Amino acid sequence: MKLSKIFFITIAIMFTVTNVFSQNMSIGLRTGATYFTINNDEINDDAKYTMGLNFAIPFEYSFSPKFAIQPELNFTQKGVLFEEMEVGENVEIAVKTNYFELPVLFKSKHQTGKFDFSLFVGPSIGYATKRFLVEKIGEADSQKMDVDFIDEGDAKSQRWEFSAVGGLSSAMNLGYGSLILDVRYSYGFSDNTKFSGDQPEGWEKTTNSGCILSLGYIIPIGG
Repeated sequence: MKLSKIFFITIAIMFTVTNVFSQNMSIGLRTGATYFTINNDEINDDAKYTMGLNFAIPFEYSFSPKFAIQPELNFTQKGVLFEEMEVGENVEIAVKTNYFELPVLFKSKHQTGKFDFSLFVGPSIGYATKRFLVEKIGEADSQKMDVDFIDEGDAKSQRWEFSAVGGLSSAMNLGYGSLILDVRYSYGFSDNTKFSGDQPEGWEKTTNSGCILSLGYIIPIGG
C-alpha cells in the first residue's frame, strides 16, 4: 500500500475517533527542531548530531484528569553530521532523512495550578520519504543535494522505522486552549539497511536516536 494511502487512512481513522470521543478530545499543532545522530559501534566517534525540523498534529484523548492517550501525525528530520579537514579547511557533511511518523503516547498528567505537565512514553512507526545531503566547506555557502536510497544487490535502505519515544510536556492555559512546550527523546530499533539474504559477516547495525524540542497550541473539541 502506498504511503499516501496509509497517511489518508490514518487521518480518517483519527478524525472518526475524534467524532466518537469528542467530549474528551483535544487537537493541536506543534513545530520545532530535531537534534539527531546515528548509532553504529564502528563510527560512533565520528558521528555527530545535526539539526532538522519537526511538525506534529497531536490528538489527545483523556480517560481521566490524570491519564490520556495521544496519537500523533509527525514530520521529523533525522540525520548525522560528519566533520573533517581537507586542504586546511573544515568540511561538514550532514546526511538527513525526512520521516512521516505515527507515535502513540501514553500520558501521565499532573496539575500544578497555572502550569500543568505530563510525562509520556510510547511506540512509534515511521517511513522515510526523502534523503538529502548538505555540504559546507570552510566559510562557503552550504550546498544541498538529493541522495537516492540504497538499492544495490542484496542491500536496500530500510525505509520503515520502529522506535520508542519518551519525554515530558508543559501546558499553560492561554485563551481557548493551552500553549504546549514538548521535549522528547526518540530511540530507533530498526537497522537503516536491510538485506534480502543474510547480513554480511561482521555487519554493524545503524540506528537513529535524538531529541526533539517543539512548541505548539492545543484546543479541546466538543463540550
